[in-house]
Amino acid sequence: QYAMRDTNTLQKKIVLLQDERMDEILYKAKNNAVSSGNNFVTISGFRVQVYAGNHPQKAREDAMQIDKTIKEQYPQYHAYVSFTAPFWRVRIGDFATYYEALLLSRELKTIFPEFGNEIYVVKDATARILYF
Repeated sequence: QYAMRDTNTLQKKIVLLQDERMDEILYKAKNNAVSSGNNFVTISGFRVQVYAGNHPQKAREDAMQIDKTIKEQYPQYHAYVSFTAPFWRVRIGDFATYYEALLLSRELKTIFPEFGNEIYVVKDATARILYF
C-alpha cells in the first residue's frame, strides 16, 4: 500500500506501509539461506530468454556460443543454458520483478539485434535473488 503526501517544499514523499509479518518472513528466509551456506533465496521470478533453438546439429553449439558471448558482455548476470527436448534455451538474470527483466531485455535487443525477435521476458520458478 502506498501513500503520497506533499510537503511544503514542493517535494513528494512515498511512504511504504507493509504488514509487520513481512519482516518476519524475510528474516526467516535470510537466516535459512545463511544456515544452509547459500547467499540467495530461491523464489519465483523472471529471466530474459535470449535464445531458443531446436535444430538437431546446430542448436547446442549456438546456445553455448550465445552463452559465452552474454557472459563476456554481462558478467554481472548469471546465464543459464538448458535443454528440454527438443529445445536448447539461453536465459539470463535473476529478477524479482517483470520490469527489471524488461529493462535488460530492451538493452539486449539494442546490443544484439540479431537476437531481437527471440529476446523476451519469461517467468521462471527458480530465480535466485541475492539478499546480501
